[in-house]
Amino acid sequence: MLVAERPPVVLQPRQRRVKVASQNEHAYLLPIRYDADDPELEYADAPWDPTRIPGLEDRVPADSAWAVWAPPTQFRGNPAIGNVQERLFALGQITGRTWDEIVRYAGQPGVVSNSALGRTGVWQRSGFFSFYSLALQFDPYGVCRSVGSEINT
Repeated sequence: MLVAERPPVVLQPRQRRVKVASQNEHAYLLPIRYDADDPELEYADAPWDPTRIPGLEDRVPADSAWAVWAPPTQFRGNPAIGNVQERLFALGQITGRTWDEIVRYAGQPGVVSNSALGRTGVWQRSGFFSFYSLALQFDPYGVCRSVGSEINT
């Protein structure tokens, strides 16, 4: 008697759960094909709380910035000191920080753009002879994925 093989399963990044900082920066948004008996499938679509900062052994959606970047330690400085450029610099590593944390310390961005992949916020400062602009790209869960551009004149 022939036993029918189960077909492979394709998981989209939002369905996959991976360990924090375990994914390649360029491949984490691609769907992955798994054999039907692959143990990774037990984590598929597992509940996840994007408001809780994960530990290094936790699993997060593969389309989260935390799949690529480990969350930096929480900033505990005084957010009211300095201009927006100085406050953003004081945060240190920006990738892996949440939208709420960055806004709490640097203030609201001057420009916000939303898309299916997340949102982009642009923080700016201008002076008599100077200009500073920082565009940050966030994943759909509100975690900073990358620095889009930085201008400092």
